[in-house]
Amino acid sequence: TVRNGKRYSVEVLKPCFYRNKVAYIVGRILVEGGALPLIIPFYNDESGVHVDSVLMDEADANNIFGFSYSYFHVEAEVPSNVVTFLSSILPRKPRADLYNSIGFNRHGKTEFYRDLHRFVHVSRKHFIFAPGREGAVMSVFTLPNYNYVFKVIKDQPCFLRSGVFTDKTINKAEVQRKYKFVCNRDRVGRLVDTQEFENVRFKAKRYSEEVLKEFAVAGKNAVSLQDGNVVISHLYLQRKVTPLPIYFQQERDSHAIRQVVIDFGYFIKDLAATGLFPADLFNTWNYGVTEGNRVVLFDYDDVIPLEHAKFKRKPVARQEFEEMDPEEDWIVAEPTDFFVDEIHSFVGVPYPLRGIFRAEHKDLFTLEFWENIKARVQHGEIIDIIPYDREKRFRRLTREA
Repeated sequence: TVRNGKRYSVEVLKPCFYRNKVAYIVGRILVEGGALPLIIPFYNDESGVHVDSVLMDEADANNIFGFSYSYFHVEAEVPSNVVTFLSSILPRKPRADLYNSIGFNRHGKTEFYRDLHRFVHVSRKHFIFAPGREGAVMSVFTLPNYNYVFKVIKDQPCFLRSGVFTDKTINKAEVQRKYKFVCNRDRVGRLVDTQEFENVRFKAKRYSEEVLKEFAVAGKNAVSLQDGNVVISHLYLQRKVTPLPIYFQQERDSHAIRQVVIDFGYFIKDLAATGLFPADLFNTWNYGVTEGNRVVLFDYDDVIPLEHAKFKRKPVARQEFEEMDPEEDWIVAEPTDFFVDEIHSFVGVPYPLRGIFRAEHKDLFTLEFWENIKARVQHGEIIDIIPYDREKRFRRLTREA
């Protein structure tokens, strides 16, 4: 077709992409000099099948195929052809991520490992600790200018670099169960995809002294030195994101900051909608910000089923001595008890920005919200999670705008 002197054509993949309650038609618009994405989400509700939007923006396409969403169900006879097509509309996304997104994670692992070895040999850089605060449960390292981080479970929870005491007692088997639990749940765009690798081998000289020292002290059960190579018996791989506290320190774009503050509230709600709750909610070092300014969770050892969380209002001091004593001396709480009154004070959003958070998400501070969402999840309701800009949804008379 020729229009305004320019030739263009539309191509659509034959297989449909299914995830959650949505079927996506995925195509591209070929114009002179490039390709634009064409993604059409279909919903099926009590009024029948309907088109929810027509998306032609790379940012929306990138979110839909994001690394924090569950895999699509796609009948792909030749997966490489589908990935090549997707690469034309998502040129900045690694092929490994695209294989993972359509459920061919073994293909994705192969692509990733090839790229990793190529990057290691070309960059000649050392493996170093990943940016952010040291984790009590994992040793996390990466390569400079690399988009992934590697996580090794420590022999036992500890802080070596800071020397801070931790009261965590979780063991390796429990950590692995947590990660497997999350892997089998709907990640709703809020849980970073995690790949497992075994017996990963690189020369010891490629690691910084600091990383090797931590392995020697805290990773004896998972890391060994063999013929000048570091061999890691088990590790997790995740895409690199910016830890939320670092994001707030570094970001200077006020509009982007506001977007992330508001999205943090939706992050909590989206997890709750799928029956998950981050029990260590106030530890914002567990949260990261993607390149698309989306808040995600990358540390899963504190994730629990929503039904295990007990939401309460904070007790009020009944006597004068209670008002004067520390709260921990007179408030009795179980590890799964959570006081909704404290969200506003301890949620981790910088104080000058809490007004923005409260204006958009004041319902999070109420017992009614949490009781309602728990009831909906327990009754098996599948709550809509929209992976693209809500402003681009078509208005329908049969549902609220």
